[in-house]
Amino acid sequence: MELENQPAHPGNEIGAAPPITAMNRWRRAARRCYAAAAVLAIVAILYAGVFAVHDAREAARRSQCRNNLKQIGLALHTYHQTHGCFTPAYVADSNGRPMHSWRVLIAPYLDASPFYNMYRRDEPWDGPHNRQLRERYGKNPVFGCPSDRNSKGSDGSQMTSYLAIIGPESAWHVGQPVSLDDVSDSTGDTFLLVEVENSSIHWMEPRDLHVTQMPLTVNAKSGNGISSSHPGGANVLTVDGSVQWLPDGTPPMTIKAMITIRGGEKVTWPP
Repeated sequence: MELENQPAHPGNEIGAAPPITAMNRWRRAARRCYAAAAVLAIVAILYAGVFAVHDAREAARRSQCRNNLKQIGLALHTYHQTHGCFTPAYVADSNGRPMHSWRVLIAPYLDASPFYNMYRRDEPWDGPHNRQLRERYGKNPVFGCPSDRNSKGSDGSQMTSYLAIIGPESAWHVGQPVSLDDVSDSTGDTFLLVEVENSSIHWMEPRDLHVTQMPLTVNAKSGNGISSSHPGGANVLTVDGSVQWLPDGTPPMTIKAMITIRGGEKVTWPP
């Protein structure tokens, strides 16, 4: 008797894959989800690590910025002890043209005596001889905030991140140095120096902020004033030699009060 050719069931073929059931499809989908979740978790960990490293580096840069201001403040107070007053904002020639910055005048108190001893005071800061010193000693890191990416000139010289505020009621008068006896306001609430991002001022240059030409806000969108690359505010040095944090949103009247040395204003700290 002849057997009819019956089509074999696919599942009975030798070497055939088992049928894909709903359970198999669910398991494969679950494995894909687990793999995707693992990748996302790894990416999240990497991003968290990057941000943690960035935050740690910025904290270190901000700390170095504070230390720079403290060192400069100590030099200014040492100058005061020696001369009975702080440095003038600048030394001018007979025509009133600024020649030498206060930053140059405190060089001996910043372990820069070799530079200061060779610096010629009978020519301006950018005169022929002093220009050579600028090329040789232009890199003075104490005047640059490490967070300020624009604190280095195209030739590698140091732009200053720390400026005085010049004005008739500030700690920096034109042509007349100020002493601690002149400060009747709280020395801990009065600016001596402020941080300024991207000042484009060489540390040897006799140029700073003027009270009539600066915005009375922190990190203003326009104008050259108190600012920094640190998120949320800027560092300032007060007359007592301490470094304070001036946050974004500090009221203009508070900043104005902290500029004057004998205005009699009451400042609530922190602002």
